[in-house]
Amino acid sequence: MLGFLKLPQVWVCWAFFLLTTFSAAGIQSFAPTALTQLYGIPFTLATASYTIYMLCSAGGMVVGGFAASRTSNHDRLIALSFTVSGLMAVLVGLNVAPGLLVPVLLGVVGFGAGTAGPSRDLLVRAAAPAGATGRVYGVVYSGLDIGLASGPLFFGALMDAHLPTGCSS
Repeated sequence: MLGFLKLPQVWVCWAFFLLTTFSAAGIQSFAPTALTQLYGIPFTLATASYTIYMLCSAGGMVVGGFAASRTSNHDRLIALSFTVSGLMAVLVGLNVAPGLLVPVLLGVVGFGAGTAGPSRDLLVRAAAPAGATGRVYGVVYSGLDIGLASGPLFFGALMDAHLPTGCSS
């Protein structure tokens, strides 16, 4: 009944959910404040940037659903989506782009994260042994909950230390 817990792919999926939601929780909780500190942009533009992130994430989820139904290379789709999203997030975090470009960059971050979502779920289904799909999803999605609960604690500590980039420079 619990033999699936011995499968490494279940724990890799769990860790993937933990890490992706850990970072998403930081964006969700602190993006407007961090963007105003990093770029000196008005709070209205910073909150609009987060709204664009969320809307593009939803759009990416729709596109990702169609893409997932047309490919069997879900791992590649996820890797490409998160690579592009990660690079754009790093550009935002390093404060190297002009402030007016931040909404566009966050839109790309959100779109990539959304695009990866359906393929991510299909990989979890593929990792589940026959008859254990529900239990595997239950365990794997607990990584999502832990990431969403712990991400704001970590990123909040960085914000309290006046380190919105995560660096002490």
